[in-house]
Amino acid sequence: MPLALKPKEIKTEFDNNKSVLIIACGVCPKMCLAAQNIKPYFSLLGSSKENAFKEYMQGIRNKLAQNGIASAVFQAPIDTPMCLWPLRNRQKITKLANNHDAIAVVGCDSALATVKSSVISADKNIVQMMDVIGIANFVSRISFPFNIYLEAATDKEIPL
Repeated sequence: MPLALKPKEIKTEFDNNKSVLIIACGVCPKMCLAAQNIKPYFSLLGSSKENAFKEYMQGIRNKLAQNGIASAVFQAPIDTPMCLWPLRNRQKITKLANNHDAIAVVGCDSALATVKSSVISADKNIVQMMDVIGIANFVSRISFPFNIYLEAATDKEIPL
């Protein structure tokens, strides 16, 4: 069951940092951003250049770069919910976190807990980049050329 997530704007959370590691969940954020931005969630032929998730991630990196902050992105090799990541992904987070001043978590509260439990340094700046706003219930629609779009099943079920 996906969670409905709404992105947060970067304000001053990373002002005192030189580098930020962006760690993204591979499920709920992608679904919600696709639905919110009316862009394909998935392209069967891989031809879709409109990817709301990639645009969002690049937007975070651009905002950080404008403020003189270096960034890197970690995503699991397979799109799985961060709350179900195996130990090896969590160990990668542990290693990568040592090379950055702060961590931006693109996901829900459980994704944030996954990162916090993987980071050894207690003084690491860890910021959740999305708010949980409810439970998501999507209807998928296929359009030519084989793009899959997601729409809220009803307005009451997902406050996008």
